[in-house]
Amino acid sequence: MKKILSYLFVILLVLSTQVNAIDVSEFSDDVQMETAEEIAIKPLPIYNIPLNILFSQINNPEEIEVGKILYSENGPAMVISNIKTAKCLKCIDAEKYVEAYHLNYKKPERYGITEIQEEIPVPYYKYKVLDFAPKIIQRISTSKYDSEIKQTLIWAYEDVDTYSLYEVWTKYFYRSETEWKKDIYPAVVELQKISPALDLKEAQSKLKVEITPQGYSKVWFSMYNPTNENVIVTVHRGRTLENLNKKNQNIALGETKTVYIPANEKRSFYMASYCINQHKGSPTESDKTIVGGYVEEKLQKVIAIAESKGVAGKTESQSAVWHITDRAEVSGYASNLVEESEGIEFAYGNAVKGSIDVNEFINGRANPNKPTFNETIIEWVKNLIDSLF
Repeated sequence: MKKILSYLFVILLVLSTQVNAIDVSEFSDDVQMETAEEIAIKPLPIYNIPLNILFSQINNPEEIEVGKILYSENGPAMVISNIKTAKCLKCIDAEKYVEAYHLNYKKPERYGITEIQEEIPVPYYKYKVLDFAPKIIQRISTSKYDSEIKQTLIWAYEDVDTYSLYEVWTKYFYRSETEWKKDIYPAVVELQKISPALDLKEAQSKLKVEITPQGYSKVWFSMYNPTNENVIVTVHRGRTLENLNKKNQNIALGETKTVYIPANEKRSFYMASYCINQHKGSPTESDKTIVGGYVEEKLQKVIAIAESKGVAGKTESQSAVWHITDRAEVSGYASNLVEESEGIEFAYGNAVKGSIDVNEFINGRANPNKPTFNETIIEWVKNLIDSLF
């Protein structure tokens, strides 16, 4: 009898808690209320950021305005696309939200999009509000399209390569290949063609770039922008670094990253990498390197599939790389990577038949001799480009 009464007490307690809970129907449809703790563990980008959290992290919150950039030196760089008011009288955390999209790119680790991978929780980034983003990014971010389309188009304008965008579209946004082929890919092509992003060689000629090898699996980059212009730098996987220490191995970068660097600002980040001369020693921090070209197509495909599976720079993928560069024997997971990489078609990421010249692909540029489509998004992008250029 005592046990029964105890169970009844627990049930009544739960019911009373539910009665006092906030009615979520009071929220506006496009705003999701979140606590700071929830935001801290949520994958980026956070499309709706409570203003009360931002105010505690921004040194000039009075300058928040649609079209401007929220910038953190070692965290996110985002374009503000909207400022929303939540329709909720019982909201404890915040009533106003900033909607924003990422200007930095790194392959996601899970659903959603992770930014350059620092381990600092989101509420602990320190931001400042910068001047307005490029007009084309402003127009994309405030367009009528859904958030995943807008994020993809912004990254395309920043010269993120086609295969990476396809992987995000299908595997992390869970969007269809049909939609990619008909609507997204043609728009991606147009935006890549006019991208202002600097590749690594161009960045070296315009910025102060320090490159420090960190052994077999990663490279440290430090980029300072001494100019009066904000710049976008996209470093593509497969780019080689020639080691001037001939006793140690040359390096191939194992992932694609995009970073936004404001005028007179510095940005530092790691990139996964591979050694490509098995018979030599591991690169060291004291080794000096020269930025070279790109690896050949077969190796590019192995590196691409490894990045898509989240094992860029890992032991298994390093073995697969040495299989291509040094004919090293492979088995198990590394053997599977090699086999699976042979099926990659770079133009569309296996979405449709056909391929693209690998030398154009690995530079992040789409083939200008592309198929033409007459779809809403591509028409909108073309009209946008015509109106701004």
